[in-house]
Amino acid sequence: MNEDIKNSLDLALDTFDDAKNERYRGAMNRCYYAYYYLAKGILTTKGIVAKTHKGLNSEFGRVFIKTQEIPLDYGEYLGYLFRER
Repeated sequence: MNEDIKNSLDLALDTFDDAKNERYRGAMNRCYYAYYYLAKGILTTKGIVAKTHKGLNSEFGRVFIKTQEIPLDYGEYLGYLFRER
C-alpha cells in the first residue's frame, strides 16, 4: 500500500476514535475529518490531490459517486458532515 494512502487511512481511524469521546459538535467535527482523511486516501489511489475541503468533496463526488464506484449514501454523508462540522 502506498505510504500516503496508509497515512490517510491511519489518520481516518485515529480521528474516528476521537469522535467516540466527544460531545455532539466535537463528534461531528471528528467524524467529518475521519471521512475527509478517508476520502483523501481514496482519491490518492486515482492520483488526485485536492487542495481544499470543498475541492476534496467535489472530486470525491465526481470520481467515485457519479461513477457509482462508491454508493451515493457515502457522498451524502460526506456532504452532510462537511456542512455540520
